[in-house]
Amino acid sequence: MDSIKLKSKNATDNIYLAPGEKCTANVFASDPDQDAITYKWVLLREVKVRGQGGSRESEPECVNPEVISDDLGEFTFKLLLDVGEFRLFCYVFDGKNKAGTANVPFYVKY
Repeated sequence: MDSIKLKSKNATDNIYLAPGEKCTANVFASDPDQDAITYKWVLLREVKVRGQGGSRESEPECVNPEVISDDLGEFTFKLLLDVGEFRLFCYVFDGKNKAGTANVPFYVKY
């Protein structure tokens, strides 16, 4: 896993979306053995209470966006009515018990 971008921005950028805005995420990944890779995208609300020093955090609510396309590391979606803080995760698998993950936080507001 190399990197993930949302609206062509890095995870360290402040990324804002409007409700209903069409948005594309890209993940850049490869397999050193040239195995075929598959992608799984998961959208979660941001955690409400952050843990410290490796303490446990409760898993936040999963959000089901309107998926427009999901093709080889490119994921286009819309959040229709939700506002707030979110985090988009991408999991990449090579089919041989190897995986990578990356995530990008963003805000949805009017």
